[in-house]
Amino acid sequence: MYSRLERKYTSRDQRKAVILIIGSLIIAAVLLIYGLPLVFNLTGAISNLNRKSTVETTKTIAPNIPIFFQNYAATFSATIKIAGTADPNATIEIFQNGVSLGTNKADDTGKFLQTVDLEKGQNIFTAVAINDNGQKSEPSESYFIKLITTKPKLDVLINDKTITGQTDQGNSVAINDRLIIVDKDGKFSLTPNLASGENKFLIVAVDPAGNQTKKELTIQN
Repeated sequence: MYSRLERKYTSRDQRKAVILIIGSLIIAAVLLIYGLPLVFNLTGAISNLNRKSTVETTKTIAPNIPIFFQNYAATFSATIKIAGTADPNATIEIFQNGVSLGTNKADDTGKFLQTVDLEKGQNIFTAVAINDNGQKSEPSESYFIKLITTKPKLDVLINDKTITGQTDQGNSVAINDRLIIVDKDGKFSLTPNLASGENKFLIVAVDPAGNQTKKELTIQN
């Protein structure tokens, strides 16, 4: 049989256990009623914050820089088409010597094309891409096109059956369709193999724009 002291401690432990169980049940009920909605609300708030952050990040991304297809270095044509690539369906604004030529749209693949009228001498083109949010890219690399409408210089002499001459720097020269070396000063020479009698020669100087100057001469052998 238990002593009175043992029965006292046993009864106190049982009361503590009952109180602990009741307290646990109350805490579980409170969490069930208030805790889960709080967790759901907190989760929803975090999700909305992340979604908003993603949208804001997307809005702040500027379009890629356009790239020109640089098909010309010089031309004799006053009107040409310039083309390039950018983000698909982006709006492209092209500048010629610092002046805007207006805008046009890139196609679904990102290609854009614009007809431009060149100014005499050097023409410098740049472009920016604009997205649907109005954000602009950084300017593209400059595209240089020189409009040359004058015919190239061509001076030709015959000196002791040697053809000598001079043209502008950077030009090419052909004699009877044979390319001739032109030095950095535009000078050239050729001592041809001559047949008996008259030997006719056609000398053609061509500048980087494609302009030509032609001269004919005859050497009697």
